Amino acid sequence: MVNFIVATDVLGKNNMSEKLCDVGAERAVLASLVQYGLDAYVNVSDLISHETFGNTNNQILFQCISKILSNEQHVDITALLSAASQL
Repeated sequence: MVNFIVATDVLGKNNMSEKLCDVGAERAVLASLVQYGLDAYVNVSDLISHETFGNTNNQILFQCISKILSNEQHVDITALLSAASQL
């Protein structure tokens, strides 16, 4: 609740034009998806989407990882670059 109050004070009277996000936590989720692959994706795919991420780069990375894992491929740099070029 404290973070919400501070954010509203900074942005003005209840004007929440920006999402609060924890980039480190977002990166941890992305790293676990890369490391554990489809098993991790199945566990979280109902809970999160690309819109869940506040950082634009993390949104794009999640979309790429989702595309790779939905095709049941292994996530690596080549697959990420290929998925990114298809977005």
